[in-house]
Amino acid sequence: MSAKMTRLEAAKKLLAKKPNVSPTKAAEALQKRGYKDATPGYVSSLKTQIKADKANKASKARDKAGKPQVTKTETIREYFRQNPDAKPPIVAEEFGIHPTHCYKLRREVRDAAGIAPRAGRPGPRAKKAPDKVSLSAIKSAKSLIDAFGGVDEAIKAVDAISDMGGASRAKATLEAIAIFTS
Repeated sequence: MSAKMTRLEAAKKLLAKKPNVSPTKAAEALQKRGYKDATPGYVSSLKTQIKADKANKASKARDKAGKPQVTKTETIREYFRQNPDAKPPIVAEEFGIHPTHCYKLRREVRDAAGIAPRAGRPGPRAKKAPDKVSLSAIKSAKSLIDAFGGVDEAIKAVDAISDMGGASRAKATLEAIAIFTS
C-alpha cells in the first residue's frame, strides 16, 4: 500500500515535469488530484523558492571549484586599467551593460591612477568690438586721449575704470580711435 504524497511533494513533482506552467494551471492540476488546499499563490512561492535553490546550488558549485568570485564590475575596472583609452559605449556593448555605468567605472579607475579629467568645454568667446562707432563717441575718445597725453595712457585709465567694474565700452572705443589716429 503506497502512502499518499504531500502537497509539497506533488507540487514539486509537477513543477519538475512542467517548469514553465503558470501557477494558476499548476494549482488547478493539483486540486484535480485531490490537493484542495493548493492555491496559485502557494505554487508561485514554491516556484520562486525552487529557482532560488537552483541559483544557490550553482553559486556553491562555483565556490567549490576554487575559482575566485569576480564580479562583472571588477572585470570592467580591470579592462579600463589595461586599456585606459577605451571608449565606455564600446565597453558597455561588449559587456552588455548601460554606458553610464562604464563612464563611472572609467572615472574611478582614472581617479585611482591619478589621471586628470580632460579639459571641459571652452568658456564663452570674447566679445567683438562694436562694428560701428558713433562720431560723438570718437570725439569724446579724442578729447580723453588729449587729456591723458596719448593713447597708451588713456587705455591705462580705461583699464583702471574697467577693473573697477564700469565703462567696458570705453576701452573698445579708445582702441578703435588708436587705429584711426596711427
